[in-house]
Amino acid sequence: MPNLKKLMETGSWSLKARSVLPSSSAVNWASMLMGAGPTEHGFTEWGSKTPEIPSATTTKYGLFPSIFSVIRDQKNNAKTAVIYSWPGIGPLVEKDAINIVVPGNDNDDFCADTAATIIKKKNLISPLSILTSLTIPGTALDTGLPNITSNFKRLT
Repeated sequence: MPNLKKLMETGSWSLKARSVLPSSSAVNWASMLMGAGPTEHGFTEWGSKTPEIPSATTTKYGLFPSIFSVIRDQKNNAKTAVIYSWPGIGPLVEKDAINIVVPGNDNDDFCADTAATIIKKKNLISPLSILTSLTIPGTALDTGLPNITSNFKRLT
């Protein structure tokens, strides 16, 4: 918990974040990565592989602009990587704008180990980590782990 508290003191976080609507995995991931809602990026369904409605704009990589195309356009020599566990993330990232893309095939431990190795070896700019294996008590995601929200509150 001390390392998480240090990250919170120097980064961005929220206990009151709200999802976009409709709230589903691909829609939320696209919104986080692209900084826009479904009416802009076009992804509207849980397992979207392509936008269901036309994107307001697209980059030379064929998708609505994301953090990855913005970095590539502004810092062409920047080293970037995407390591993801859920296969649904693959269609949401501009792979040609990213140096290293590693699908983890639902293996969170592999993804965490791979991310740590790549960050150390490749000297990535501003490593961004999104940890998604959270426990939500009383839901299908309740795996018997401690209540994540109460642990975060203890850090504040």
